[in-house]
Amino acid sequence: MSRLAENNNISLSEPVLEKIVHKAETVPEIQSALVERRDLSDNLLVRLVRFVAAPLLAKLCGCREIDSKVAARMNRAIEARSDQPSARVMATLQRTEAATASKKKSIGAAESHEAPRYRAKRLFDKQALTDDVVAAALDNKDYEFVIAALALRASIPMPTVERMVRVKSVKTIVALAWKAGFSARFAMDLQRDLAFIAPTKIMNARDGIDFPMRIDDMESQLSIFE
Repeated sequence: MSRLAENNNISLSEPVLEKIVHKAETVPEIQSALVERRDLSDNLLVRLVRFVAAPLLAKLCGCREIDSKVAARMNRAIEARSDQPSARVMATLQRTEAATASKKKSIGAAESHEAPRYRAKRLFDKQALTDDVVAAALDNKDYEFVIAALALRASIPMPTVERMVRVKSVKTIVALAWKAGFSARFAMDLQRDLAFIAPTKIMNARDGIDFPMRIDDMESQLSIFE
């Protein structure tokens, strides 16, 4: 796996990179190669800064172009580390601010203050309710937006999704994430940061990337709330 990570001449798929990043948490030798890669998604960069060795963290923070929203997510992850590293990410691209300013001009002041659920619906209708958008909302504790996104992407009424979150069932959240088209790793984030399930009770992704439940079991779990 280390050799695979070191080969920058080939672009690796997201599931393969997820598996390598997961492995790097317990195999520090892989971390140096990962820091050099340029095909890591925003979510993987955020995950990597949570545990990468401090000497490599500074390099990871300064060796690539990162827009302001991703930089903010990475910095929050760094600040949560127990070893209190001093490295921080400086945003080098301002795409987020430029897009936001442009959007505010075009949609007007009233729409710029729209409720999270309506913003989620607008993005969904534009096919822009992406994994990264929802992950950023979860990082920002925008729970109404995340719940609305889950409801829209899973085709489940929002009040039902709210009830599913309130029961704090790991199986329910895993099944909901699967139905909404998210990854098994993001299902772990939803358990921890949306349903507030204790870390010791979280249902982990199998082999770091696969859903830990069978499809028929997840469908059965969802049917409870029909």
